[in-house]
Amino acid sequence: MLENVLKSLYKGAELFFPNGGYYESVMYTDYMWQNLTIAVDALFNACSTDYGLGSAPGFTDGGDYFTH
Repeated sequence: MLENVLKSLYKGAELFFPNGGYYESVMYTDYMWQNLTIAVDALFNACSTDYGLGSAPGFTDGGDYFTH
């Protein structure tokens, strides 16, 4: 089950590619980013790793959409 959850989180993180914005709209970008950061924080607290989510394309640009 954990493997499938991690795959889903990685797919979610990739949705911020290429400009850091979620494809739906600004409100969904905010909603998705808040929930994704909670999940990544939970992984760090429970497992001391993000299992590569931080290296997903677009993840590091998440939120930059708001500054453009």
